[in-house]
Amino acid sequence: MTHRLAKRPLVRSVLALCSSAVFGRLMGMIYRVWLVRVAGQDTIGLVQLVMPIYRVARSIATLGMPVAIAKFTAERSALARHPDFTPYRIGLRLVLLASLAGFLIQALFSRFWAYGVLLDGRTEHTVILLAVLLVPVAISAAMRGALQGLQKQSYLAGADILEVLVRIPITLVLAKAALPWGPEWAAAAVAIGFIAGELGSIVLLKLGMRRVRIRRTSGSGKATVPRRTACTLSAPLMTRDLLKLGIPLMLTGVANNVMSLVTVAAIPRMLQNAGLTLAEATRSYGRLSGMAVPTLYMPMVLIFPLTQVVLPEITRLTAQPDGRGKPQIRKLLAKVYGSTSLIILLVVPLLWFQAERLAGLLYGDATVGKLIRPLAFAAPCAYYGAVSAGVLYGLGKTNATMLSSLTGNMVRLALVYLLAGRPQWGITGALWAFIADYAVTAVIEIVVLVRVMQRLGKS
Repeated sequence: MTHRLAKRPLVRSVLALCSSAVFGRLMGMIYRVWLVRVAGQDTIGLVQLVMPIYRVARSIATLGMPVAIAKFTAERSALARHPDFTPYRIGLRLVLLASLAGFLIQALFSRFWAYGVLLDGRTEHTVILLAVLLVPVAISAAMRGALQGLQKQSYLAGADILEVLVRIPITLVLAKAALPWGPEWAAAAVAIGFIAGELGSIVLLKLGMRRVRIRRTSGSGKATVPRRTACTLSAPLMTRDLLKLGIPLMLTGVANNVMSLVTVAAIPRMLQNAGLTLAEATRSYGRLSGMAVPTLYMPMVLIFPLTQVVLPEITRLTAQPDGRGKPQIRKLLAKVYGSTSLIILLVVPLLWFQAERLAGLLYGDATVGKLIRPLAFAAPCAYYGAVSAGVLYGLGKTNATMLSSLTGNMVRLALVYLLAGRPQWGITGALWAFIADYAVTAVIEIVVLVRVMQRLGKS
């Protein structure tokens, strides 16, 4: 078995990521259950309110570099026939500068975010602490991009496991200790847990980078073929190429998360118009985004490894001369979408028929099941959309993912304003707005991908 896996690095990478994802989701499920019971739904609601602000700043801090570094590392390493760290070194400098900008935007204006945008001063401590998280996240993102491009997914898997093992116990202990001071301090404790977990993952990622370098210099020695022109680009040209690919991804993330932030700011207001108090509105939003929607993402434990592996592999196949990689791309896509379809066939009935049981098992509150059941309609769109986005990234079609995401978010925001403020809809209206977002995004991505593959077949 080990010998067979050695000959099939793609399968080995998927299994490594799948194992870590299964572990992470299992631990995450236990963590989420205990966090809800230890810290309460108000704490979850406060954390979920702040996350869109953090995600906007994180998009700025990472500059879209994980995908850009992964793509160019895979391409340049394939041409040079040995690991090329140039994209990582240049990308790391870029994200360090950008993470400082993200930190300043989030931390210096924390009072504005808390009181002016979220309308809940209890979120200010969490806003500041999550700003600190941006720096280790940026460093981790650059490392992850390099290791993904080199198809060293075992280190990514190990880093994910270590992040969970560090974050969960620290978060639970601190949240329980902080709760007597109020849910705002428990939410801040959750943010500290995120920081600790990210620092833990960096340790293992750094070890992986070091081992790859050692193997390059002491294992295979120098490259056996001359470096091609693509591998000898100057630093300014490499910077240009990284930014050319990364900036659209960053803008996609910023735009999506700004739209999410507007949605988050709108939902409590709309729910108050529907008759809820501010505390009830915050709690309802926490039930949706912190309990129901994560249930939809739990099966992504089986899909996420596919999306991580498909990007560098498609990049490698596309870089092959004379179109020799085209048949392999089609075979790879058939396997990826076939596997995703099987997962969807298992998940949809579970979400629809066992929603209350899942809610009771995961969160000790069966009433969340009414928010989980409609997500059965979202599962195919969310899962196919995630895979399609990964394929489009590998093909360098980042503008398509930006267009699809923006369109989906606009539909979501419009439906939130139309439905969430009506007493007969309330938080359920916000849920259907989320589902519509998944559907629109997935349809656009799949249509674009079909057209790209058709053009690829004719070329």
